[in-house]
Amino acid sequence: MEKRREMYMALLGLDIGTTGTKATIFDEDGNILSHAYGEYDIHSDGEGLYEIDPLLVWNTAKNIISQANKQAGNPGIEALCTSSLGEAFVMLDHSGKELAKSPIYMDKRGEVECSDLVRALGAEEIMSITGHPPHSMYSICKLMWLYRNNPRLYKKVNKILFYGDYVLHKLGGRYIADYSLAARSMCFDIKNKQWSEKIIEHAGLDLDIFPETKAT
Repeated sequence: MEKRREMYMALLGLDIGTTGTKATIFDEDGNILSHAYGEYDIHSDGEGLYEIDPLLVWNTAKNIISQANKQAGNPGIEALCTSSLGEAFVMLDHSGKELAKSPIYMDKRGEVECSDLVRALGAEEIMSITGHPPHSMYSICKLMWLYRNNPRLYKKVNKILFYGDYVLHKLGGRYIADYSLAARSMCFDIKNKQWSEKIIEHAGLDLDIFPETKAT
């Protein structure tokens, strides 16, 4: 009679970066069982636009998870932990479809919008609420730019998700933002652990496009 293979707990770590994603599977003692990596391109127009394609990121993540799992002998994943680039977000419509590529931190769009927020609220007030000095790399500035310059696209947005939360959603999760990623938006109240209605209102945006937030 064939001896049944001993089952063991496996943990998956997923690091979603700006130009690539890494997947590593560990056993319960922290020993590495397998590792896989996949790359993707940054799209640039040479004039300050820098974007990544969320579907390309998702397909890369999906493929390397499969590769790592196969290399580890398909142990069965008991838990998953993600880390990801901050600031960049995915725009989803009411059916959950990705609407456009994502501007990343180096994208120049949002500089005027950041200055407008500072004039309206003051740099000290923004930092007091969010924990960050104002900068155009943060999500709220990119969303303001979208609202002003592409209102047709903005009207289609049902929810935004940050990249770690987006991949978890694609794997079966809900529309939720981790506190640490929400804090990279420059519109999250870090003291009260909720979206800042004050900042979002001054930005001219809709509060309901922002997902529920949770600790991880």
